[in-house]
Amino acid sequence: MVPQPQLDASSPLPIYRQLYAHFSNLIQSGQLANGERLPATRELAGSLGLNRTTVAAAYELLESEGFINGQVGRGSFVTAQHSATSNRPLDWSHLLERSTPSP
Repeated sequence: MVPQPQLDASSPLPIYRQLYAHFSNLIQSGQLANGERLPATRELAGSLGLNRTTVAAAYELLESEGFINGQVGRGSFVTAQHSATSNRPLDWSHLLERSTPSP
């Protein structure tokens, strides 16, 4: 079950950006795991009392940033590249060693 977002209509941050921040934080913290399905835009909009377009805009932003992958007819799913399990720091020394030309 996805935790309900706390949205503030009086905030200068648009509602779709607040939804984006809510879901991106859940994904980065590992509360939403890789492959987990997000609520349908119609369902989420109805439960929050929002226009479906607002939810769709948040999902589009999440997809453009690589947090989710939308599949027509199936839904939107968390992608591996931003889930907490794949949030390991890069081993720069190892990467740099491979790119150093040999003498």
